[in-house]
Amino acid sequence: MRVGVKWTNLSRRLIARRMGELGTPVSRHIVSGLLKKQGYRRRKALKK
Repeated sequence: MRVGVKWTNLSRRLIARRMGELGTPVSRHIVSGLLKKQGYRRRKALKK
C-alpha cells in the first residue's frame, strides 16, 4: 500500500445513500468530488 493514500471500500452511490438517510441528501457526483478533494481513492482488489 502506498503511504499517504486514503482508501474507502464504499461506493460513491452507497456513501450518497447513507448521507441521505442521515438527513443530508447529496448526489454521487458531489460525493465523488468531495472524496477526490480530500485525497481518497477507491480500493480495488489485487489481480492474481
